[in-house]
Amino acid sequence: MNELSYAQARDIGIDPALYQFDLIEVLGIGTYPGTLDHLVWARSKPILQALVTLNSGHKIKASGFQRHSRHDLPEYFGYRNLVPGMDIHLVVDRNSRGLQCLVKEAHS
Repeated sequence: MNELSYAQARDIGIDPALYQFDLIEVLGIGTYPGTLDHLVWARSKPILQALVTLNSGHKIKASGFQRHSRHDLPEYFGYRNLVPGMDIHLVVDRNSRGLQCLVKEAHS
């Protein structure tokens, strides 16, 4: 598996706090190319987070799955198929709850 616990991430020098959720609102709806830096489980909630650096330089944190409360979501939005270092697309869209953010593998 390519996921790290929050503690493991901190132990090897990764600071998930450098990646922000609120930049998604600033970016707005669209598709943004970047690189998947890491997959890290959140410290205080059962959420798998994709830590992404966009080509623009923005560092974004996208939540993929709430393990216990969202059993209806397919395979962590596919995050477990992603490998750190791969090229990705951050897809920001709107649904009934507001803006949602997905990370998908970039295909040539």
